[in-house]
Amino acid sequence: MIEIGDLDHARPGVAAGEGLHDRRRDVVVATADAMELFDRRRERGFAVEAVQLVPDVTERGSDGLLHWRARDAVDRLRAATIARGACLRLQYAARCDSPCRGRLGRFPVRAEKLTPGRGLFVTGTDTGVGKTVVAAALLRGLVADGVRALGMKPVAAGIEPGRSRNADVDALVAAGNVAAPLADVNPYAFDAPIAPHLAAARSGTVIDLERIASAYGRLAARADAVVVEGAGGALVPLSRRSDMLDIAARLGLPVLLVVGVRLGCLNHALLTALAISARGLRLVGWVANRIDAAMPEAEANVETLARLLPAPLIADLPWHGAATGAPPIRGAIRLAFVAPG
Repeated sequence: MIEIGDLDHARPGVAAGEGLHDRRRDVVVATADAMELFDRRRERGFAVEAVQLVPDVTERGSDGLLHWRARDAVDRLRAATIARGACLRLQYAARCDSPCRGRLGRFPVRAEKLTPGRGLFVTGTDTGVGKTVVAAALLRGLVADGVRALGMKPVAAGIEPGRSRNADVDALVAAGNVAAPLADVNPYAFDAPIAPHLAAARSGTVIDLERIASAYGRLAARADAVVVEGAGGALVPLSRRSDMLDIAARLGLPVLLVVGVRLGCLNHALLTALAISARGLRLVGWVANRIDAAMPEAEANVETLARLLPAPLIADLPWHGAATGAPPIRGAIRLAFVAPG
């Protein structure tokens, strides 16, 4: 791990840019040196999986928490770290009763691991189960919580006649509060409403995970949170070698599962949860979306899933035909930002 000290400030007795070394950790004190050290250690064969930032904390925000200086520098560092396939971790001060100024370490601290870009990957048990409804509701909840949030649809297949872009992409853009280039919000768009790998093959396109990761890194540098919506179900192919869950794995994001509550949902949801676990991904929650109002024993099915799925039920939504119809889902900031351990 590379640990970065106060942004662009040397610690006492340490010249800016110098490293404090032990067998497992490098500490640098200048932001500009961080990625150079990262690349150098990777070239030497070290597995650098995380960059930990320990910035100056100088003022308390309206939420009662202490905040960092140099927000732009943090955003640039996050984007550079994500582009290298690593995780940025932030260590920050806990609440305290008296004003705390100066360098981290002069007052109690707590550390939480943050997922890259503070994002969340939304997948579903099938196509048409309401992933966009849920993703848009998450975004509206984040906005209501005062978070700068935007949506991303890495791959979209299906553009209605007379429209210039996919309807799901429009819904995500409308729900967020941060502007971003369409090429980053939706790197791959196909006209035909068919499986992504078939649409890509028809257009002579190769879906490249690195292109998606680069676009995500740029979005993460713009916003506090990015809600990434998959296409179809969790294992829908992108190519002969990759599928939808490979996007979540490449971006290092926790997963939220949307379950379309209809006949067969028990098997579909449990199999999807197994697939997510098999990839080493973290399922942080699930949403029940009641897409069949006439389903017998719908409540019993939801209760069964709440007992069997290895993640909490975040929301239970009635069916909404439009992505703007679902109420905001609040609290997504905790799902997207904090990892266990």
